[in-house]
Amino acid sequence: MQARLRAWRILFVVVVSLLVAPAALWLTTRLTEQGTLDDLNARTSSILDLYSANLAGHLEKFSSLPQVLSESAQVRAVLQNRHDRQAILYANAQLERFAAMTGALECYVMAPDGETLAASNWARRDSFVGENFAFRPYFQAAMAGTAGHYYAIGTTSLQRGYYFSYPVIGPWGIEGVTVIKSNPEDIEKAWSGAEEKIIVTDPDGVIFISGVEDWMFRTLAPLSSETRQRLQDTRRYPGIEPSPLPITRDRTTTDGHHILTLRNEQAENRELDILGVEVNTPSHPPAETRYLLLSSPMPQAGWTVHLLADLTPMRHQVIKNNAMVLLGLALLMVTVYAVLQRLDWYRTRITLEQNTSRALAAKEEALRHARDQLEVRVRERTEDLSKANQRLRSEIIERIRTEELLNSAQDELVQAGKLAAIGQLAAGITHEVNQPLAALQSYADNARILLQRNRLPDVDGNLQRILEMCHRIADISGHLKRFASRTRGEVTTVALAPVIAMSLELVGAGGRLRGIGIHNAITDEHLLVQAETIRLEQVFVNLFRNAIDAMQDGDRRLLEITAEPRTVNDEAGYAILVRDSGPGLPEVLVNKPFQPFFSTKGPEHGLGLGLSISHGIIDTFGGTLTASNAPQGGALFTVWLKAVSLHDGP
Repeated sequence: MQARLRAWRILFVVVVSLLVAPAALWLTTRLTEQGTLDDLNARTSSILDLYSANLAGHLEKFSSLPQVLSESAQVRAVLQNRHDRQAILYANAQLERFAAMTGALECYVMAPDGETLAASNWARRDSFVGENFAFRPYFQAAMAGTAGHYYAIGTTSLQRGYYFSYPVIGPWGIEGVTVIKSNPEDIEKAWSGAEEKIIVTDPDGVIFISGVEDWMFRTLAPLSSETRQRLQDTRRYPGIEPSPLPITRDRTTTDGHHILTLRNEQAENRELDILGVEVNTPSHPPAETRYLLLSSPMPQAGWTVHLLADLTPMRHQVIKNNAMVLLGLALLMVTVYAVLQRLDWYRTRITLEQNTSRALAAKEEALRHARDQLEVRVRERTEDLSKANQRLRSEIIERIRTEELLNSAQDELVQAGKLAAIGQLAAGITHEVNQPLAALQSYADNARILLQRNRLPDVDGNLQRILEMCHRIADISGHLKRFASRTRGEVTTVALAPVIAMSLELVGAGGRLRGIGIHNAITDEHLLVQAETIRLEQVFVNLFRNAIDAMQDGDRRLLEITAEPRTVNDEAGYAILVRDSGPGLPEVLVNKPFQPFFSTKGPEHGLGLGLSISHGIIDTFGGTLTASNAPQGGALFTVWLKAVSLHDGP
């Protein structure tokens, strides 16, 4: 019996080991890789920032040199008389001294047709003098009036370089172009001793700076046919056909780590140690190497700096940790087996010594003790629940009070926005009211004269015109009074067309819309949304006024108002698009217009609360207000509101 029990226990330990070991090894591998990647990412991110800053500083050193050369008297003399040999000699000497002083690879001056007139390498066999580089993008950018920069292999010297250009501007326009060529090999020498592998790719993804010679002019991904053709047209890498690196696997972990696996094209026979790990020696390189890839863009140059950290140490650590886990599991299983054996011995001994009466007494005592503990726990739990309920009631009361204060503050802020808008519209509204008042006075004076002459039909016509002027003044004041109303209306069904028309009328008071083309495509009376009329008018008044202000300095001023059906989160609605022909929003400010007190205008034009208030109003309607730049130019504000069908109730 004991032998059979022992056999079953051994079988149990073996089965549990087979079930637990794979899970333990997987978890160990996962935790080891995750911890190693996190530590490596944190350490190499700062290193990558240092390399990027170093490269940016190197470029900044040469970026302003072409502008300095463009002011040189010798350079201007050559461009003004390109056939003056004495002027060319002076310019060559100055460019040669300038290159030696600044550390530039080459300096040269180009005529408007692209011919090089003078260069720092004028005395060498590979001199640029007489060569035409009009096909280079940096020359084309300078001739367009802007500073240019470009990386390429020289077609004459076949030497890599980064080119900086600047236009030479004279009394009659651009007279030529000055160019500085810097040597990227200086950066590579500074990076050659780094433990990590650093590469720099151009805007097309071609590696042009690398500590690994075999990676030079390779790519991280295959190039498209259009990109290859563009490289040939600009002669960026003459005689070189960029090919992809031998990447066998490219993946991103769930934690956001980018891992590349590169095949070693020179790997042949590989040796394995006792743990099955490849022996990496110069004569036996590994077949594949995994790297943690970190990238840092350089927008000013259009480059991307990449850091590749070797993950081979991580693999060794995983193997060591797994071996330790297996050893620990083996010791644990042996301990479990010994404990089971010991427990069996204790169980047998207790069974022999125990009698029935003592067992019953022990059980009754345990039952009483458990009952007492249960009663204590019930009392403690009841007290905790009572206190929690009291705190919850206090928090609910405080939250209700806070929501009431918030709603009151929001109403005051909305009212302040209305009054601010009315104040800025006051001059135009005064002009609109003064015109009918002047007409009233003129018609009244005419009526008196006509009465004296007994021309009653004409008097009746004047009185009719006076009545029309009174109606017009009443309409203007009524619109203004309704717009300034403090009442907080309930969200109900609102027709869009009248709201848009009334908002344009309020904004246009006093001629603010003169000279501005208005394209209002919202005329359908059946476009119904969930909103409140007065507050919705305030939103569109703010949007129209901002659009008008943005177009004040433009040659073409057009305000477009359109609507289109749009479903958001399975909710049918209408998107009202308000686009102007102004300069649009800067990309870094697209997400800021709805922040309180944010404004791109001066303080004399308001506190910057209009769009923030409008955003809050639309939010209370259950809609959204977003800002972006339209593809055809200008700012685009989109108001989305829930649609109301004609068959829906109020």
